[in-house]
This record gives sequence, C-alpha cells and structure tokens, in this order.
Amino acid sequence: MIKQITVLYILLIFNIANSQELNNNLLKSIAFFDINQFDSAIVYASKVNDANIVKMAIQIKAESYFNINKFNDALSEFLKFTNKNAEKNALFIAKIYSQNQDWDNTDKWLRLHLKSEYKINLGVIKIDTFFTKFSKTKLWNNLWIENWQNSTDEKIADVEYLTSKNKYTEALEISDEICVLQPNCYKNYYIRAQIYNKLTDVNNEIYSYKNALKYSPNNDKYNFQYAKCLLNAEKYKKAYQEFEKTKAINPYFPRINYYLALSNFKLGDYEKTINYITEYRKIMPTDEDAIWLAGYAYKENLDYEKAITIFDEGIKTAKQKVGLFIGKGESLYNLQKYGEAAQAFTLALDYDPQNGNIYYLRGLAYIETDNKTNACRDWEKAVKFGFFKANDLISINCQK
Repeated sequence: MIKQITVLYILLIFNIANSQELNNNLLKSIAFFDINQFDSAIVYASKVNDANIVKMAIQIKAESYFNINKFNDALSEFLKFTNKNAEKNALFIAKIYSQNQDWDNTDKWLRLHLKSEYKINLGVIKIDTFFTKFSKTKLWNNLWIENWQNSTDEKIADVEYLTSKNKYTEALEISDEICVLQPNCYKNYYIRAQIYNKLTDVNNEIYSYKNALKYSPNNDKYNFQYAKCLLNAEKYKKAYQEFEKTKAINPYFPRINYYLALSNFKLGDYEKTINYITEYRKIMPTDEDAIWLAGYAYKENLDYEKAITIFDEGIKTAKQKVGLFIGKGESLYNLQKYGEAAQAFTLALDYDPQNGNIYYLRGLAYIETDNKTNACRDWEKAVKFGFFKANDLISINCQK
C-alpha cells in the first residue's frame, strides 16, 4: 500500500508552538512514517501523551494503520478528529467506509471531501480501487451529477494529467492560462516547478517555487522543495536559509536536520554539520546517508578517530559500503596508519573494482610504506579507469 498523503503537511493540520521542546517519540514516529516503517511509527506515536501534540500523533497512527490495511483501527483514529481536521481526513474515511461497504457513510464523507478546499483531482478519485464497488451504486451516480470543480480546478487537473504523461509543453501551456486567470493559485506554481525540474530548467523551477511561496508562505512542503532545489543548484547558503525557514514553520518536518547538516557540509562549516547531523542521528541512528555525512564531517573537521568510529559503525550495517571504506582509509592515512589505510582501500575495491580514485588513494598509502611496486601498479590502474591525476605520480615515482 502506497502512502495516500504524507505527514509533511502536518503543520497545515495542527498548530505547533515553536517554543516547546520537541518530543522525541513524535520525531521518531514521523521519521519511521517517512520511510514507510508504519509499525514502528505506530509504536512511537502511541507513546506521545503531550496534549499540545497528541493530535499529530493520532494523525500518524491513523495514516499508518491505513497503510498497513488495518482499516478499522485507522477509522477509529480518524474519527477522533472533529470540524476542520475531520474534513482534511474525509477522503481517508470515505475509502474505509467504502472498503466496509457502508455506502451511506461513504457518500457522506466523499461529499465532505469534494466540498472542501483539500479535494484532489476528481479523475484520481473516479479510478481509485477503494471505490470500485461503490461506483456500481446509485449514490455514486448521483454524486457526479453535481459539479464539484470550477474552471481552475479543471485546468489544474489537466495540467497534472499531462504532466503524468510527460507532455510538459502542453501542460505548461494550460498552466500559463491559469497564471492569467488566477495568478494567486499557488498549486499551479508548485506543479510548474515540478515540470521545470523534469525539464532541468533550474531558473524557472526556482522562480515557480518563489511564486508558490508568495501565495502560500507558510507551506512547509513547498518551502522544503524550494530549499532542495537551491541545494541542487549549488546555492548552498540560500538553501541553508530556506531549510532553516522550513524548520521554523514545522520543527517536526522529516529529515530537516539532515538537510541542514548537508547544506552546511557543502558550505564547509563542519562544526554546524556535526551539530545538526548529531541531532538527526539521535532519532535515526542507522540512516546510511546520515552515517556517511557524519563520518565525512568529522574527517573534514580533522577529528579522524571519531570519523573512523562512525565509518566502522556504518560498515557493519550499510548496504552501500564503498564511500565508508574510502572515508575510513583517508582518515587512517591522515593518522599516518598507512598499512591500515591500504587495507581499507582494498576493501573498498572489493565493492567497486573499477574505481580509479580508490586505486590512486591506495597507491598513496603503498608509497608511504615503501611499497613502490604496488603503488605504481595502482596508479597505472587509476589511469586505466579514468583517474588521470595519477599520471603525475607515475612520472615522479615510477619511471624506470
């Protein structure tokens, strides 16, 4: 079961007091939800008893139960909400009642969703397999007699459909019409940003995110995607500022400390990188990306012993070990433990035997142990695999 929505929108549902101390159980539940480990998300959400954030935990439990097909448990959680919060979950509730073949309640909650500002593309609803049996009822036919979309809704639906079919030119033409007819339609600008991302048009992608945020300034999802766009465009300082803004809007935003760490790493501020990644790893200690980043941050900060400890930790569990062995080897080399460094690079080559950079590095370790023969052999392999920087060392050390 694919997540139907995501708790990235959680601040749009609940008010969060930025001054309160963050609840680790809630942070963990959101982190596990974000990586589709729903059973763990439920466990940690169930431990939240702070009245200020308990509704957020209920939301996570409800969606998690839904995604592991425990629909009655999900319904019990969803029905704890009233008024606006219930309206935002109306589509979930309609799906569950449809699953239970309770047609009257399916109709009631589906209508509530379609009347709300949160309604999704009607075409998506009409082909949703949750409503397959309901679609054979009279209530379903009566439902679609009514007009649930205005002209902008219809155009947005067309843009989304064309985008899904990779027809970007046609999608942008309709999006242009929306810009004229309803220039404050932030959803349109967000979709435009996604299209420009597919077209690798970074300038227009950035411009579209700016417009989306102009009309929806406290949208944590939009702000996060804008920050990631800036990061990919190598605008690291601005990316860091926008990630900070995302965290200010929603301090429970998934992986936000990881991205704050990553942007600081790109800026060369390794102390800040270490601070942010340490906070993130308190919640997700086995995240492979975070282990890599923490190890390299300590290495670049010249704390080689700590870097080696983290690299070793990652090597035990990570699926992608090459970068970890390289980082460990470089740290050992900087500690003048050249034999151990060569061993680490050898293990890296076991996973990536055509990596010229690793042969280059192992050659450096070998030359320090007076193993000139192996050093020269490695540098020749480095050149063979495209790492031409090794030619300089060959000319100096390996001429017969």
